Amino acid sequence: MKRSIGSIILLLMFVRNSSVTQQITNIISSSDSANTQTNDQQGLLKTKYKKRLEKIDHFLNELTEKKEFSGSVLISRHGQLLLSKGYGFSDYLNLSNLNTFKTMYEIGSLTKEFTALIILKLHEFGLVNVNKDYLSKYLPGYPHSHQIRIEMLLQHISGIKDYTELPLFEEVYVGKTYALNELIKLFSHLPLDFKPGTKFEYSNSNYIVLGAVIKHVMSSASTLSKLGIEDKENAYRQLLHKYILNPVKMHHTIYENGHDDNYYKEDNYREKYQIAQGLLSVF
Repeated sequence: MKRSIGSIILLLMFVRNSSVTQQITNIISSSDSANTQTNDQQGLLKTKYKKRLEKIDHFLNELTEKKEFSGSVLISRHGQLLLSKGYGFSDYLNLSNLNTFKTMYEIGSLTKEFTALIILKLHEFGLVNVNKDYLSKYLPGYPHSHQIRIEMLLQHISGIKDYTELPLFEEVYVGKTYALNELIKLFSHLPLDFKPGTKFEYSNSNYIVLGAVIKHVMSSASTLSKLGIEDKENAYRQLLHKYILNPVKMHHTIYENGHDDNYYKEDNYREKYQIAQGLLSVF
């Protein structure tokens, strides 16, 4: 019989055991003698999933005690919330402040999806053509920009070297804060890894460059007016909220540009929300 696992959302930090998600999925989808009908949602919660949820909770507690997991877990099925709980510490360096189901986490490279959607929104408004426009239209001074189309940056086929693979990245670059143009200078002068469009190779640098494209497009007063954006210095954040977060009611998702950001200081968001502090800065 075909079985639906349902919705499993895991916000994971510092998982050294890469099979954690798979093991939880296996527990959820394991067979048992319980009735599979979903008419009685309360009965489903109390009977069918009780032992599985206890097993998952025990599994995650064991990982937490061994310092192999720290994060928040949410599991639901057919719209029924089954588990919503925090494990480990939100301040991982000092092993303090226990995580809760409300703990907020930096999402690292998941930010790329938001950047991509903003680019597609600019495409929708006719401000960028991802299929035809070359990078030279927006960043004419960037080396090889006449060979690289916007879609190549989105798809990781530009050939631009990944700055996180540079020899000094962990020793020197990780501990520093860079302005966008300064960060681009770390890799823009390097030769391409391959001819643009001929190969796929994941590169964080692609989305740094896309950020610069967004900044360039949003430097025009007419563009700001067309999109209903008030401040070009914070255009990315405003685009994020106006066209992504607010429409889908992601009211507990924020854009943080440095921990001293006045935008969120005014709202005292660090006092309102528990922000996880990890082992490394997130790029």
